Amino acid sequence: MRVGISTSVIQRGQTGIAQHVFALLRAMLPYTAQHDFVLFVMEEDLPLFDFIRDKMKLVAVPEQYRPQPGIFCGIKHGYRRSRASITSMCTMCRVIGGFCGPGRAHSSLPFMTWRQLFNLATIEGIRNGLRAAGLAQAQKFNLKTTAEQTLRVYQSAANSSRSP
Repeated sequence: MRVGISTSVIQRGQTGIAQHVFALLRAMLPYTAQHDFVLFVMEEDLPLFDFIRDKMKLVAVPEQYRPQPGIFCGIKHGYRRSRASITSMCTMCRVIGGFCGPGRAHSSLPFMTWRQLFNLATIEGIRNGLRAAGLAQAQKFNLKTTAEQTLRVYQSAANSSRSP
């Protein structure tokens, strides 16, 4: 099976998404004998993928196609909209389950939620507790299993697209 992966969202390797992508690719290395992996990588990010260069094909994507930083919608917490995704949510709305965007207001969000976010940002004990809980939750996951399950889903999708 040929698996194509776009890495345009890794933000030069500086995000949690990037770290997940790198870890998942490392977990998929044992499967490169069975499957062809093609990674679409922004030109300036190519050195970040040296660890898999010999096992997976890297296709350089010109920097002109790098997602732009975005534009603010005017809401103080910083909703950003990239060219690629006009309906993107800002990070704050993703965290609290709201939705911002053109023509959308935040008036439906409860005041308590904003207070809780303020507390999260300003009270070290809350931050540390959530950080510890997040790390404990992360220990429940195994990237080898994630890689296997991801490849199973891809194979299932490939097989079903060939069926009449």
